[in-house]
Amino acid sequence: MKPSQIFIRCDSSYEIGGGHMVRCLALAEQFREAGLESHFLCKDFAGSAHSLAIEQGFELSLMPPDLSEDLDAQFCQRAIGDCQNPFIIVDHYSLNNRWENFFAATGFVMVIDDLGRRHSGHLLLDANFHRSPTRLYESKLPKQMTKFFGPQYALLRKDFRTLVGQLPRNGVLAFFGSGDPTGESLKFVKAVSNHRSNTLFKLLLSNSNQHAQEFDKLVLPKNLTVYRNPPFIAELMAHSELYIGSGGTITWERMRLGLPGIVVAVAENQEDISRDLAEADEQIYLGRAEAIDYSKALILCEEKLKDKNWREATAERNSQLVRPLKIEDILACYDGLRARLSTMADAQFLYELRNDPATNKGMFNQGQFSFESHRNWLAEKIKATETTLCTIVLKGRPIGQVRIDPDLSVSLSLVSEVRGKGLSSIALAVGLDLDRQKRAAPTTYIAKIKPNNAASRKAFENVGFRFSGQEKVDNELCDLLLLESELSQV
Repeated sequence: MKPSQIFIRCDSSYEIGGGHMVRCLALAEQFREAGLESHFLCKDFAGSAHSLAIEQGFELSLMPPDLSEDLDAQFCQRAIGDCQNPFIIVDHYSLNNRWENFFAATGFVMVIDDLGRRHSGHLLLDANFHRSPTRLYESKLPKQMTKFFGPQYALLRKDFRTLVGQLPRNGVLAFFGSGDPTGESLKFVKAVSNHRSNTLFKLLLSNSNQHAQEFDKLVLPKNLTVYRNPPFIAELMAHSELYIGSGGTITWERMRLGLPGIVVAVAENQEDISRDLAEADEQIYLGRAEAIDYSKALILCEEKLKDKNWREATAERNSQLVRPLKIEDILACYDGLRARLSTMADAQFLYELRNDPATNKGMFNQGQFSFESHRNWLAEKIKATETTLCTIVLKGRPIGQVRIDPDLSVSLSLVSEVRGKGLSSIALAVGLDLDRQKRAAPTTYIAKIKPNNAASRKAFENVGFRFSGQEKVDNELCDLLLLESELSQV
């Protein structure tokens, strides 16, 4: 089952740059190709590129730029409204697992990151090149979180995914980030003006470049062309022999098109990745942009333009390393089994599950209840912080419930069509993991199971419960199983 709505939380500005917005638009473009629309949630920063979302026909909600993390989450919750099982994507260095926790319990949360931070969502996408991504995120992710690591999951716009074939190449393409706060584009132009050469240079300039107006006053050398927000960036790359400029999102776009690069880091988060790619012979890394002597960098460009063997070998490695993300892989994760906190929107489903004869058979209290009394009970349980009521979701639809009561007794119910398919233990595992996230100390969970319910006992034992004895519940003898549980990793 596909999600009914995609919500994307990302920002852009002079300081942040436009990379988060560009890669999220690339993702939204693929969702649209799969028949799903996206709703962008952005702060109204100076130099923001959120207008790109509007231009491409996506819904946009703007929030004030000074909201705290908690108020940011509350704004997003209001925008999401009563959407059931929302698919939420967050691509933001300033929003942490605290923000994710607002949504991970009631929706599906996909996190885009490359800094090795702590997260609490359901899917992590880090499409950057790391020597050891597993070590980078060690002990920082929930056990049940799906992880996509590496440039084989690159977020690429359609032009970069579909442009194929050998094109005639000429000249050097330069780009120093959308915001370019340190004015690297101006430094580059001045260096080209003082550099005697017949080499063709092509400079990409974003509308959000803080120094864009200064270019109106410049007299450009004849061998330099400035392209302001061109719609054909992929074609410019495909027709260029060499790239010089920033790391970031553009790295995977140019590598996919086989454009070898000489890279400078215009932001701190670009340094490690740029260095790792250089050590793997995927590019040349010059260091932080502020320290670059562009007159020397242009001499290096000339040397590499003459080295056809280096360019062709690097281009081949680049294009093999980078592969576009397949949106089917993302949707398959959404379709996977997961737990979320129950809401009043689950009332009808949980009522039918509770009164199902097969469910009743395994219960100690087998009475039937009216829908009104059930709704009242559910409302009380949802408000009760000492109770955890989880709805188990598979392929976007509810299939069961895990409940942890104040005495830490655990119960499980699944709809009849999924029983006997090996899902009970998985449902218990994800439900318990959701409960652990709110515990401040290690916990001992309890399961009370009828002696003749062998299937239920096996499911609990599969997640670590062990037989501890017997006791009576409502004058009926039951097996008592215990699970000594550590804290969640998030």
